[in-house]
Amino acid sequence: MKAILLLALLALVSFLGSAKVLGKSRIPGLRLFSRTGILFLLLGACIGYNELDILDQETYLKLGPVIVIGLGWLGFTFGTNLEFRTLRKFPLRLYLATWLQALVTFAAVFATFLYLDSEYLHLPTAEAYIAAVLLAATAAGTAPASLFMLGGERLVRGTNFETLRFFATLDDFPGLLALGVLCSFSPGLHQANYTNPVFWFVFQVLLGVIFGFFLRTLKARSLDQSAGDLMVFGVIGMSSGLCLYLHLSPLFVSAISGMVVVNISDRSEAIYQRLVRRERAFYVLFLLLSGCLWVVTPNLPALVLAYVLSRLIGKTVGTALAVQSLPNHWPLPVTSGLGLISQGGLAIAMVVSYRWAFGAYLVDWVVGVVLSAVVIHEMVGPWIQLKMLQRMGDA
Repeated sequence: MKAILLLALLALVSFLGSAKVLGKSRIPGLRLFSRTGILFLLLGACIGYNELDILDQETYLKLGPVIVIGLGWLGFTFGTNLEFRTLRKFPLRLYLATWLQALVTFAAVFATFLYLDSEYLHLPTAEAYIAAVLLAATAAGTAPASLFMLGGERLVRGTNFETLRFFATLDDFPGLLALGVLCSFSPGLHQANYTNPVFWFVFQVLLGVIFGFFLRTLKARSLDQSAGDLMVFGVIGMSSGLCLYLHLSPLFVSAISGMVVVNISDRSEAIYQRLVRRERAFYVLFLLLSGCLWVVTPNLPALVLAYVLSRLIGKTVGTALAVQSLPNHWPLPVTSGLGLISQGGLAIAMVVSYRWAFGAYLVDWVVGVVLSAVVIHEMVGPWIQLKMLQRMGDA
């Protein structure tokens, strides 16, 4: 009963949050801050079982299906960005530059934390590699929301802005792929049979493809938009539940499903717009429940500092290398990596997906590091991006 009441209360808060009350302020800074979702992440941390214990651990575990469906929804939404008909309009070199800076960032954070995990935290080898890969995966991507917000507020425009926005939209892909590979090792830790990670990675991809085609078939037969949206929610819930049972990543599998649906549908733009309209309430509820996982440990500040600095170095160096590979009509300065430091929902979703996949093999401080870093990057990211774009002449 308590779980039902708390879920109703959280749903109410999510509805109010999706109303964007603060987003109507006349102050641009307040509007931008209200759209980051930091307030809901901090609220979740306060009410969670690690702080005020309003949402105790037993009740939180009962709300697990809600969190897992939220992961599926976020993954599906990301997958709908990968429409080949649109992506092939851009040159290959732009994609290679995008993923080059993401991979350099991945390598910088991975090397930093593999060293810290072994020499500073003295973790077992398996846990050290799991934590380092996960942190690197979350660091590789960029939250495009802050750049889209700056564009929506008409504060920035121009070639540099559009190129950075392209980077930010697609550079989560290498990290998401790394998460899929990482979670392929999870079933082997929980059961004696079928421990081959290659089998589980292929299984995740096939699962996403199958549910994508299944969803497309159902939507083709739906009589109205409401029924179609309900089918999307139901299929995402079924897919995510199966992933939870098998200790796989609902985020990765649903991203594959979203990519399949958007590429075999002739109404891809309509699908994406409907998802975006409904995403805000899901996202607020997801942030509230994710904040409950925030664990503050004595060494957390040092680990967060290492994460932020290694990610900053990776983004700066990676983007400087990527810029050199672009044609002359993309004249990004080598310091433009500062425009890619923002983080958001997908980084949080990766670490929460890992938490539900690995269960007892969880390294708690990893969650705290990522959540802390997201708050820092979301607070300073839009301001740094605006100042940098102003210096480029795009604002």
